[in-house]
Amino acid sequence: MKLEPAHKASGAINSQNWKSYLGKKMHFPDFMQFFGQEEKRLGMNILLQTYGPVVMQGSSGALLHGVIHLGWAIDACHRAMIIEGLSYMAFTYVTTHVDAKGKKNNHKGVLDSLQQFLDRKEELEIWAKKVANSPEFSPEKGFHPEIGMAGLQHHVAKLQASENIILKTRPQWIDKLKIKDLWQQIYYGATLFYLSRPGDFVVLHVLTGLWGLEHIVSKFKVEDQRDAIAHFWSAMLTTAVGSAYLSTLGIPGLPEKKALLTLHEKYSSSFDKEGDKDALAEENWNTLIDAAVGQQEEHNIKLVYVMRRLWERYDRYSLFRMAAAKFTETPLIPKTDKK
Repeated sequence: MKLEPAHKASGAINSQNWKSYLGKKMHFPDFMQFFGQEEKRLGMNILLQTYGPVVMQGSSGALLHGVIHLGWAIDACHRAMIIEGLSYMAFTYVTTHVDAKGKKNNHKGVLDSLQQFLDRKEELEIWAKKVANSPEFSPEKGFHPEIGMAGLQHHVAKLQASENIILKTRPQWIDKLKIKDLWQQIYYGATLFYLSRPGDFVVLHVLTGLWGLEHIVSKFKVEDQRDAIAHFWSAMLTTAVGSAYLSTLGIPGLPEKKALLTLHEKYSSSFDKEGDKDALAEENWNTLIDAAVGQQEEHNIKLVYVMRRLWERYDRYSLFRMAAAKFTETPLIPKTDKK
């Protein structure tokens, strides 16, 4: 079987019209050409500061893969992959519908937000089912026809387009916490969430997406960083709700709040940095790395990489080592979700 020849850029996209093509799934080579030319004109940092905050508003697209692609490219310092990732985000753009100046809540920390989120578990699952069955959001009526056959992606787009105060309000901690503390809390909370659904294919993408997000916003102006985090926060919660509803994919529902708090109690003060315990942890990491490299499922390599880096950064928090051992399996995706 031969691949079709690569599509060539036609010059369709320029600085005046590029926003009109966001999320249309058209002219990918032209996005590549445009951003490549802009990088030569502006330099990489200014390119990302200029266009990154805009495409981050559409971070729900492609189940967070655009954020992952761009952020990991920045981590790898790979010019071509960065331009490809920026193009990918523009190509798959699905707006979060989050207004940076809009509704906010009084959640003081990430764990507080996650508890409030899981308190509304049943309400969210009922709402997701209602939205899924709403004729208002059918591709035939013009709602994202470009991803109408893309199962979970289309469902997440429906949820993002629907009003839901839980998913659309901006937590207070996004604006109040110091950026350094914000990252520690959001990585800790997301890892707890993953451990409460160990091996969950979709939540794993939240972890690798956060790693991508951190590297993307590190290139932004300070005033744009927190807005980008707010968009991704909404996107990741909405993706979790959407995946929990689509149980036909073999994905479990949202975890119970009790499970999250039990894990918090277990790991909140657990570190691998005392003598023999530290040596055993290092040996455990070597075993995990060897196991991940031998996996056919490439997401497990990414999981171990991110968890190892966080374990090193955050004083050898054992939580991250435990999460690294929870490998995922490639889900059996229906044909409609492969497109």
